[in-house]
Amino acid sequence: MHAPWIGEPLAAFEAVESSPLVLEHVTKRFGGVLANDDLSLRVEPGEALGIIGPNGAGKSTLLRLIGGLHVPSAGTITLGATRIDGLRPDVVNRHGIGLANQIPKPFPALSVAENVQVAATSHRRKASPRARVTVDDVLELCQLGTRADARASSLGLLDLKRLELARVLATGARVLLLDEVAAGLVGDELTAAIQLVRSIHRSGRSMIIVEHVQRVIQEIVSRVVVLDWGKLIAEGTPAAVAADERVRDVYLGRRAQREAGSVSSLRPETTAGTANSSALLEVENVCAGYGSLVALDHVELRIGEGEVVSVLGANGAGKSTLAKVVSGHVPARSGRLLWRTREVTELPTYKRARLGIAHSPEGRRIFPDHTVSENLLLGAAHSASRARRTERLEWVLGVFPALRKLAARRAGLLSGGEQQMLAIGRALMAEPSLLICDELSLGLAPTIVDALYDTLVDVRASGIALLLIEQNTSRSLAVSDRAYVLHRGRVTYAGAPEPLLDETFLVQRYFHGEFGGRHEPDETGGRSGVPTGK
Repeated sequence: MHAPWIGEPLAAFEAVESSPLVLEHVTKRFGGVLANDDLSLRVEPGEALGIIGPNGAGKSTLLRLIGGLHVPSAGTITLGATRIDGLRPDVVNRHGIGLANQIPKPFPALSVAENVQVAATSHRRKASPRARVTVDDVLELCQLGTRADARASSLGLLDLKRLELARVLATGARVLLLDEVAAGLVGDELTAAIQLVRSIHRSGRSMIIVEHVQRVIQEIVSRVVVLDWGKLIAEGTPAAVAADERVRDVYLGRRAQREAGSVSSLRPETTAGTANSSALLEVENVCAGYGSLVALDHVELRIGEGEVVSVLGANGAGKSTLAKVVSGHVPARSGRLLWRTREVTELPTYKRARLGIAHSPEGRRIFPDHTVSENLLLGAAHSASRARRTERLEWVLGVFPALRKLAARRAGLLSGGEQQMLAIGRALMAEPSLLICDELSLGLAPTIVDALYDTLVDVRASGIALLLIEQNTSRSLAVSDRAYVLHRGRVTYAGAPEPLLDETFLVQRYFHGEFGGRHEPDETGGRSGVPTGK
């Protein structure tokens, strides 16, 4: 026996009793960013609720509000008769709410059993002898009994996911918040994870599941809510939500297209790059990930001199990881990257920047306490002379004239659109040959996105190649020479953008059979990048 009782029966025991979880008019702001906007939800005892939505919709923020990691800017959260918003995370957990994270972070030097024991002894409640459950019981439920004495650092991804769930269960949580617990799992591993979550749910525990893997949503939850820009826009059964036109709009970026009108004017009459231009960047058979999580699986991609290339895909597809691999922020585990035929796979980020690779990351990452001018000058090449930096600054302010009037203002006081201009402008200060823009339209109004894309047309006219990591399919396809679609780390389409303007074909490549019904295998293996027309 590895530990004394925990205090709550699990799936193999009598069902637990949970209380309704109620959110009323919950809003969360981070500075000028509105992450959750007047959300009201009710989760019934024993219910499994799914939450889906595109990047930046506010899903993970919502879980962290419920779990006590964030405090609402407005609104209330109650569990039964107890108001829990504003309580510390450990106090929220004592009331019966536990959060399982997407990327498990156990104590690596401790054994599996010791990790669960730490969670079990974080707090204890009195329980009757027949309600007592040991750490061994939790390990058995989570199929970790044979790995109890193994170091957590030795576990594969599936067992790490099991351990994350076991640690939450060991706290006695009656309401489980699951943040992408299936991320990175494939095939039999995914099936095993779904079966485990279902067995835990059968014990009577309530669940709120944020998940990009649609199979998890379809096989576990009875009700789904859809968030976009922090607002609840749709609710219903998984089948009803999958058929909702509004949901497809936000996932494919078509809502913004309808609000802003036709995007055909965004395509330049002439392009600086063509599919036959000499190779600037080649990504060959690259795999990458985080710990045991595989984010890119044998990905291949090519960008020619002066080309615009779009990378599309749903949440969790691997788009941002691809951007980070190209810029050097995430190492490639295998495969190689070639820059003008020179291998740069092992080069650190700063040396890639010197070669001409600039990265405007998702979330902007500006320095809020510095002025606009200071932020821009920090992006200039270190070796550039004062005169060259001044000349480049004038060029960037010509590209973004709105920033000239704001040059002396602190960047943290800018609007979202102005901050995005600043982030791109800072990257352009380095005089790159390739500019990577990761989700530049995220959270911005359609008119602001139009202005940014118009500016990108001017940028590409100067000879700079663009790699657009986007969820706004219509706008990015309208300016692209070539497009790639990723699904769970694999390329499901590589070619001209025009076929992806057919929504039926785009949905097939985007979700690869997981969205809105039956689960289909990847017939191409996801590795060739060649569309099958399926």
